[in-house]
Amino acid sequence: MSLESVARGDAFVLETTAVAQGDRSPKKRKSSTLMSPTAGVLTPADNMVHIARSIDGNRTILVKRLARSSPHGGIGLIVCDAVIRDGAPHLALIFENPMNDMFQMPDDDDGDAVYLLMCLLHLRHNLLPTRLAAESLCELARLATKYQCGAAIGSMTVRWFDRLFTNSEPGTGKLVVDDWEMIQAAYLLDEPPYFRRFSDRFVLSSSQQQNRKVTSFADIAAATDQALSTLASQLQARRATQLASVRADLDLLIESCSAAFAKGAKHYIDYAPGMDPDKRGIATCCRVDEGAATLFLGALRDERIWPLTVWQGSLADTLKRIMDFRVPEYDDADKCEFCEDVKMRFTAAMCMVKQMHRERLWGVCLDCFKAGGANTGECCVEHPKMGVRAK
Repeated sequence: MSLESVARGDAFVLETTAVAQGDRSPKKRKSSTLMSPTAGVLTPADNMVHIARSIDGNRTILVKRLARSSPHGGIGLIVCDAVIRDGAPHLALIFENPMNDMFQMPDDDDGDAVYLLMCLLHLRHNLLPTRLAAESLCELARLATKYQCGAAIGSMTVRWFDRLFTNSEPGTGKLVVDDWEMIQAAYLLDEPPYFRRFSDRFVLSSSQQQNRKVTSFADIAAATDQALSTLASQLQARRATQLASVRADLDLLIESCSAAFAKGAKHYIDYAPGMDPDKRGIATCCRVDEGAATLFLGALRDERIWPLTVWQGSLADTLKRIMDFRVPEYDDADKCEFCEDVKMRFTAAMCMVKQMHRERLWGVCLDCFKAGGANTGECCVEHPKMGVRAK
């Protein structure tokens, strides 16, 4: 999203809450995008946006206009000097080089991102769009990092992260986002909950997902930022580790069934394993456990959970099938005291696996990543920690 998207000839329009509430229905207001139908129209003669609430100590900064069809060089933002110096001291350095009573932003700064940053620093939420494209949010994160003011605006970007994550979930088909880009944005803006959610989805997703862009690890490894390169390596290792963990979880389910087929478990009804039946009577092998194990293994295959050769889609799809699995009904009333009780063991193993999947950290915790390992303190997002004693 760029300022070019709001150009209508030589006029620029900016959205405000007043007009959104007065002239537009809630349904239409929800579908508005960045810098869409508005309150005021900025003509070439009046090419300023008044962001500062005060009337004293204001400065005008000039932002590059991206609309190629417009002959004018930029758009002016009237901001408060005190607010900028307090919330973004590094950004205030531009005030040292005035140009015709205006202060020029660097040409490589995205115009939309500068506008959003100024509105957030001045707490002008009425000038902010309800929805924001993923590319615009990433540009805002990079700009905030450049001027070291991410902490000042981080908590005000939650609604944009929430919409982008919710509307790009598998099966919704509403938005197409690059999870790696969103992980970077959450890292730069210090958003632990959405850093974990997007990293979870990144680790569990695959290139077959059609409602998301997926950046290859080759492209990620080319990142110039050392922290992001380290994060990329951790995500790659995390994907391999979690795949091995799920395979180990399935072994718990299979072990509870395979015990019924072990040589040492074979026994006759009412006779312990290894005991010969009374030759004066007719003895029958007990098949209760074998019947239960066969039924459960068949159900796992039918649901494409086991063996691994029947897996389809991404790891996230397999986890969903495990969570949706229901243990088939089986009547084991004829079991004897020497049976392995496969039904009870399989049910307990399935409950344990589901519980582990609910609690497991699939992606990366932002607090632990910044700590260079397991954070010894309390993380913003609660999760089990290996080697750290709970307080």
